[in-house]
Amino acid sequence: MIRINEDYLKKLEKCGSGSFGVVYKVNDKTAYKIYEETTRVCNMHVLVNPIMKYNKVKLNRLINLDKKIIKTDLVQDVIFVNNKFKGVKIKYYDGKLLNRLMEEDYSIKKEVANQLYNNAMELNENYIYPTDYKLNNIMYVDDSVKIIDLDDRYTKVYKLYNKRLEKEVCYGLGDSIKTFFNEYDYYNVINRDLPDLITRKKYDHMYDFESIKKYLEDKDESYNYIFIDKDSNFELVKKLAQDKNNRIVYLYKYSMSEKEDKNNILWNYKKNNIDIFDTTEFSKSHLYFCDFNVRDASDLTKEKVLSKKI
Repeated sequence: MIRINEDYLKKLEKCGSGSFGVVYKVNDKTAYKIYEETTRVCNMHVLVNPIMKYNKVKLNRLINLDKKIIKTDLVQDVIFVNNKFKGVKIKYYDGKLLNRLMEEDYSIKKEVANQLYNNAMELNENYIYPTDYKLNNIMYVDDSVKIIDLDDRYTKVYKLYNKRLEKEVCYGLGDSIKTFFNEYDYYNVINRDLPDLITRKKYDHMYDFESIKKYLEDKDESYNYIFIDKDSNFELVKKLAQDKNNRIVYLYKYSMSEKEDKNNILWNYKKNNIDIFDTTEFSKSHLYFCDFNVRDASDLTKEKVLSKKI
């Protein structure tokens, strides 16, 4: 247990903040996470901060497991300010949050995602269940992935395996990994026009570690991306689509007339059992489509795409 006062905190450098508290740098290895008395929900409603309640059992278990867990740093100690529980001692990191690595090369992102999976597996094997695996709760420090904020109210710590919590963990972890690979998230997909939906890969949620592992292994598959537009030869596209190694991507310019043409063409392909992998607007400076960050697509500039159009 660490006991400090408010005057000591004022001398420390603030190095981060979130919904529930502020992180102070003590030295190059140590930081203090000090909780705020209140927190805001959607920047509107002020509530009593739920983690201000001293959960002694959970925190003691995290402190004890910190000596056992290899890949992730948990909680090192609890902090009392003016004799009142106010936060935890954690390891100081100087790195980047994963939401800052979205534009990195595929090879780097694949390594990061694999590390994240292994770190999450280790926590799960020790019955630590972080149910808030968002990208800004994960850092990349000196080529290593570090899961942070494990002291918050979204992390459950048990003495026994909990299947329901594992399912909840994998749901969030899988969605964050897909988002990290620039795949369209669920909310973006459901808000698109119906004709576009038939060309989108189904945004499947993953509920177990085996599914996430298979997803990461499948990312190494090699595909040949073929780009078409409204003037492409239908019979040629149909022939190319029979090869399961080909991914057909429909390019279009954004306009009302083009949109109507596109929808009619896509319905025609669908009716003839021709799978269009995705659609993307090629009048923009950047091209994005589902699963863009795969091995063969990671270096596809707009010029390269248009040069491959049939």
